[in-house]
Amino acid sequence: MAFTWGDYLNVARHLKNTSAENGYEEAFLRAAISRAYYTALNTARHLSRNQWGIEVPKTAEIHAFVPKWFLNEDDEEQREIGVLLGRLRDRRRKAD
Repeated sequence: MAFTWGDYLNVARHLKNTSAENGYEEAFLRAAISRAYYTALNTARHLSRNQWGIEVPKTAEIHAFVPKWFLNEDDEEQREIGVLLGRLRDRRRKAD
């Protein structure tokens, strides 16, 4: 079964939008950050593989590899992806 990573972003938005309604605001917000991070990371992983043929590790190394690959590119937009992935990873770590 193919998984659509964008669905995780929809889950993150739902968690964020309903967090204040249910008495679990902090837990919902922390989960939303995590889901958003994994959406971004895996979307970037697929992009680097499908567009540029980059083989991305299938281990925990992915968390450092993907942002670093984008940061080391010449294209400013690709470097910005690396910066944003790094920031989101830091936020996910704090949320966890």
